[in-house]
Amino acid sequence: MYMDKLMAVLQRLHELLDKHRIGYIVVGSLADYLLGVPVARLRDIDVLISARDAEKVGTLTSAEPGISTVVPMGYRESSRIRGLYGRLSLASVTVDILASIYLRYQGKWIPISYENLLPCTLEMKLTGNIAVRIPCPEIQLVADKALGRLERAETLASLINRDGCRAKLSACKFLGLLGNT
Repeated sequence: MYMDKLMAVLQRLHELLDKHRIGYIVVGSLADYLLGVPVARLRDIDVLISARDAEKVGTLTSAEPGISTVVPMGYRESSRIRGLYGRLSLASVTVDILASIYLRYQGKWIPISYENLLPCTLEMKLTGNIAVRIPCPEIQLVADKALGRLERAETLASLINRDGCRAKLSACKFLGLLGNT
């Protein structure tokens, strides 16, 4: 039942971002779920946008009914991730907005921007007229390892071994930074 609500909010988010010409990639737990990984706690939507679109997020919340800012866009840092971050609420669902992030992986800070991740994505058609972009399994595998989600990483590794990735990984220039996944 909650998945229906999450998909309805994703549909609305898609419409809002499209209306304001903000490109996005669904990342995090929802991306894992869409790739076929069982996710025990799927409560929010995480999207990666371009840094140049980060300032539009404030406009989005002030111009559109039903969406509010919980955490304004700003630089945040933890031991595993750093970059621009904001949090919105849309129909009581949390939407985390990331832009120009760095993910700590194998002792290195890996830059992950909308622009460098876009060639490494897959299009997933969902209900209604919505198609979203998600990172290919190899990228999600790295993110899950970096964030300590090892069970999800194992599941993704099995999916990669079975299905491979339909994205053109040769276009994914920053994969070389990742080393051996």
